[in-house]
Amino acid sequence: MITLKNITKKFKDPVWHKVLNDVSLTLDKGDFAVITGASGSGKSTLLNILSGLDNEYEGHVEYDGVDIRKLKLEKFRKDKLGFVFQNFNLIPYMTVRENIEIAMNLDRSKSANERDKIIKDILEEVKLSDQIDKKVTLLSGGQKQRVAIARALSNSPEVIVADEPTGALDSVTAKEIMDIFFNLTKNGKTVVIVTHDHELKKYANKVFNMKDGKLNQELNKDSGIKSLHNQVEKKYKIGNSLLFKQAVKNFLNRKKRNIGVSIGASIGVIALLISLSIGEGVNNGIDRMLSGSLNPEEVYVFFDATGTGQSAPTLEMTSNEIQKAKNLMEEEGITEIYETAQIMGATLEYQGHLLTDNTTVPTIIEEANLKAERYESFNVENEVLLAGEMVKEQERGIVIKSQTAEKILNLEYNKELDEKNANEYLIGTNITVTYSYRDDNEMMTSTAEIPIVGIMNPNDETPMTNALISKQGYKELTTDVNIPRQIYMITGYADSAAASDAIVEKHKESKNSDYQGLIISNSSDFMGQLNNIVLMITGLLSFMSILSLVVAGVMLAVVLTIGVIERTREIGVLRALGYNKGAIRKIFLSEGAYIIVLSNIIAVLIVLLLSVAVNPLLENQFSIANVISLSISNILITLFATTIIGLLFAVIPAFKASNMNIVQSLRYE
Repeated sequence: MITLKNITKKFKDPVWHKVLNDVSLTLDKGDFAVITGASGSGKSTLLNILSGLDNEYEGHVEYDGVDIRKLKLEKFRKDKLGFVFQNFNLIPYMTVRENIEIAMNLDRSKSANERDKIIKDILEEVKLSDQIDKKVTLLSGGQKQRVAIARALSNSPEVIVADEPTGALDSVTAKEIMDIFFNLTKNGKTVVIVTHDHELKKYANKVFNMKDGKLNQELNKDSGIKSLHNQVEKKYKIGNSLLFKQAVKNFLNRKKRNIGVSIGASIGVIALLISLSIGEGVNNGIDRMLSGSLNPEEVYVFFDATGTGQSAPTLEMTSNEIQKAKNLMEEEGITEIYETAQIMGATLEYQGHLLTDNTTVPTIIEEANLKAERYESFNVENEVLLAGEMVKEQERGIVIKSQTAEKILNLEYNKELDEKNANEYLIGTNITVTYSYRDDNEMMTSTAEIPIVGIMNPNDETPMTNALISKQGYKELTTDVNIPRQIYMITGYADSAAASDAIVEKHKESKNSDYQGLIISNSSDFMGQLNNIVLMITGLLSFMSILSLVVAGVMLAVVLTIGVIERTREIGVLRALGYNKGAIRKIFLSEGAYIIVLSNIIAVLIVLLLSVAVNPLLENQFSIANVISLSISNILITLFATTIIGLLFAVIPAFKASNMNIVQSLRYE
């Protein structure tokens, strides 16, 4: 069955010396072989070579006439060998059942119920059936050795190898263990025991003594069992689900540390999620602007105050610039043209309460001078207004923004803004509008009491929304006191949104000197510029977030590497039981993946809470709903990015674990 031919093993310490010197032996089915010798004589080294744990030697080890180095050694150990270690090498955080099952997970030919029955039968055989669900740390030394034997028997191996199996046991327990081994040989198992206890020779039909690297046979008699080699081939491929289950156990065994790492890693995940969510939320808000208060058919022309292609007007236009803008629109076939007059930096006061101050954005009041049809949708039914109605051309009146209305109600009436309160307390009352201007370098003011006729709907407002004053109200504040109409922009309406876009694109490329110093834009162009700015900011924030994720990845790699060191012996046990390198890698990669998934769950929950708490504040400040827009796509993108980064850093410790020397791992303290 097993034949060792001229085995020589050398170590360099610091010079080369032979631990095994031309060793040969033959073991048949049913043999009970005992190898004795003093400590350091080479017994354990011989056992490691015989069992395929160590393949760095001269000579040949054959199993059924085939050199085992030509076999898959993991499969060989799984199917043919059962290990019983000197110090048990049980996995301490597992139960008796789990320690046995970890070896059986390699055999996919058996169902879960079949595995469970085999475990119970083996534990009955080694007299431990009443301890099946007990943690192995709670067992005595003899009980632990019985669990080790049960684990070795779980895959019905042909050969049982044991290294000093009674070394840590009292004489009574040692005899019970040896009786178990002896009975195994009666069932056709081959048992090989390495020991320094010469009392164990009485159980053997073959006895060898190791001395100075040489093996001498002291006893050789027939075991009386005929050799049979018709064992059914087992399916050797551990299922991924079983590996993931094993990884879950490992994760939970160190749950405090792993949860702490997950919380730390979630900081980077939170940063990335917020970056993506804000980008999407702001872009969605911009889209709502485009489809709401901004008309895609509009074309704007205004003075380029900075010379850099600014996106909004900041200075009033001269009469010459106004005429150029009108000429441009007429050349493009636009017939509906308006001079957009505004009052910049007005102050509002309500019954003695100043509603604007130096800490707020100056109020912009726009003259409502479009033709009546353009304002037909400005009503409560279409949800453009929260309450009241649109101003009428020749009547005094103003439509104020919802933020202004909220401040009035809070200061004066201690009421929340809604349609009922707006109609009851605000509509029909007067608001004081003060406009400051210079006349021959002297500061002058123009003040008018204007009735509030409408309140903007906060859901329809954008940062571009201005208060709207009737033509009569505007005239009262400006031309009635000899202030020229201040035109900041010329607005025209093309036949369609496509025509509007075409005009803007044409003049972006145009070198016509007649229109130098003017910006030709529309809502699509304006929104495109905003989107580009948002995209740039989102990209910058995402880059910084990914740097945080890289730091989290380094932390993950460090923690997993510490875990590899802590579990060195456990890794050696798994490899000895038949787990291949790929299985070990999958276990550690799975643990890394669990940490990543947990960090993502923590991050998603925190960002959800932040969005609930912060979005109303941001909406009130910037008039954009759902600034933090946590979507499924953002979650999936973040999960994908964090998983890739996390697994890249987990690969290093995973490969470190899989490439460990089995023999050295089993000796690790």
